[in-house]
Amino acid sequence: MPKPFIICVDDEMIILSTLVEELQFILGKTFEYEIAQSGTEALELIQELLDENQKIAIVFSDFCMPGMAGHELLPAVHDLSPQTRCILLTGMDQCDIEMDAETKKKIFGFIPKPWSEEILRKMLHEALPIAVE
Repeated sequence: MPKPFIICVDDEMIILSTLVEELQFILGKTFEYEIAQSGTEALELIQELLDENQKIAIVFSDFCMPGMAGHELLPAVHDLSPQTRCILLTGMDQCDIEMDAETKKKIFGFIPKPWSEEILRKMLHEALPIAVE
């Protein structure tokens, strides 16, 4: 049986590497992990995976990226794959101000940057209760 995917989106490679490393530490080999460095790249990857009938469990996206910001990307992901948990990573305090109610409904949760393992583990437990011990 194919493993579901977790996709991490950020324009900074060091953030992507760190996030994937921590996810692998917490979740192990239960999932496949993919990265994208832009919203456009992420949507192309997600569409390819969906066309191959792959399951996408979670998409993590940075809030502030050039081109398509995370609060624009994640609602688009939700529209393509409503069962996918969309989680926004943000170092910004004003995300509540910049998003309308419809956008917020499509985002499963928020994680502050920098995050702690405890916060990441808690969010994963909420998004994937059977995958996190």
